[in-house]
Amino acid sequence: MKYPALLAACAFAAWPHCAAFGAEAPKPAQPWKLHDALDLPDWLTLRGDFRARYEALSRQFRPGLTGSDQGLFLRTNLFAEAKFAPFRIGAELIDSRSYLTDVGSGVSADDVNAAELVQAYGAVTLNGALTAGDQLDAQFGRFTMNLGSARLAGRHAFRNATNAFTGLRVDWTDAKHTEATLFYTLPHTRLPNDRDSVLNNKVVFDTETFDLTFWGALLRRKDLPFHSSGEIFLFAVDEQDGRFQTLDREFYTPGARILRPPAPRAWDFELEGGVQRGSARSSNNPANIRDLSVRAAYVHATLGYTWASPWKPRLAFIYDYGSGDADPNDGISGRFDSLFGPRRADFGPRGLLNDVPVGNITSPALRLEIAPNPRLSGALFYRALLLAQARDAFAAGIRDPSGQSGRFAGHQLEITGRYWLIPNALRMDAGGVALLDANFERNAPNGRDVAPLFAFAEMAVSF
Repeated sequence: MKYPALLAACAFAAWPHCAAFGAEAPKPAQPWKLHDALDLPDWLTLRGDFRARYEALSRQFRPGLTGSDQGLFLRTNLFAEAKFAPFRIGAELIDSRSYLTDVGSGVSADDVNAAELVQAYGAVTLNGALTAGDQLDAQFGRFTMNLGSARLAGRHAFRNATNAFTGLRVDWTDAKHTEATLFYTLPHTRLPNDRDSVLNNKVVFDTETFDLTFWGALLRRKDLPFHSSGEIFLFAVDEQDGRFQTLDREFYTPGARILRPPAPRAWDFELEGGVQRGSARSSNNPANIRDLSVRAAYVHATLGYTWASPWKPRLAFIYDYGSGDADPNDGISGRFDSLFGPRRADFGPRGLLNDVPVGNITSPALRLEIAPNPRLSGALFYRALLLAQARDAFAAGIRDPSGQSGRFAGHQLEITGRYWLIPNALRMDAGGVALLDANFERNAPNGRDVAPLFAFAEMAVSF
């Protein structure tokens, strides 16, 4: 391992002041904020944040790459919004860059997106637009968005670069407990996407065209039994070749979710699932294209309990399933596509690790969370990783078309911690991930006999 001391420090760096774990932190003075420092009026919001994160990966597992990997990832965010009721206009600039990487690194356009205007929108909020006591909010232009659980469409928090969309979104809330969302968007293609430009943090503005559209609807009800809420949704992707060769995805993802959030001395639960139906190509390589019928599905289930003790421990049992492709020659694509959703909360860090796919997986997990005081929190996370279909690919394109390498892909252990040095202003995050007994990766024809170790440490300031 190239940086053993640093990796060990990263995994536990977010656990300072150990002797005072259970003690309440003293109340600090109000943190410095850009809006207040400039004495701006209330109708104008101006805020930003800066994050610096170091990542280290030992024992590279990706085919074609060797050795260890490291990266220093910087992200600067500046957001402004002006409100003139019932109207508002907003913009957000995000600058995502990487350093210390080289041609042997796994860095990609997911990590580098320099000087990008991810939001530039206008919006209007109307009260009593359709019925007495309701509210309708319409947003148009460039924006980021979270839909439902964000598993299929959401803003990335851990990943250095985020998804963004251009189009129209309408949210409606009635006077009781019903919410509805309608949207029609053009997802942004993050640029640059060639290796030399990514490694050199080249500024190339993202693009959006009608060659890729993403639209749908979501209906939410908040007053369901057992203090729960529920959602039903339908999302659609329509993609075709244009500036870039694509998979020509044209499918629908209907689904539903029921949720009871965590609370002291109570059980919480979440159940979400959906199917995908439509068509897609087998590859974006013009020399190897077959039209396939899409038949895929996913399920997420969580059952947790939170104790009312001083450290507020919560233990959760989790299960995730994303269908895989059973037979690469049957004309059917069975691999689940997570669309535009972040995967950090369910499957661990992306960045240089990115070792667990959302499709072709069946995975039970156990998560323990603690929060000794308002400043300090941490979690231990265990996952058993299995392929849903032995003949389909797992992480980084590792695959055994014969299915003879089995389905067990290893045990993933993760530890994370967060400490607010200045509440709501300056925080430190750190964590580590180990993949153990990765039998499939070791036995697959293009796999490697490695057990990756990953660690990160970051500081983030909000202003």
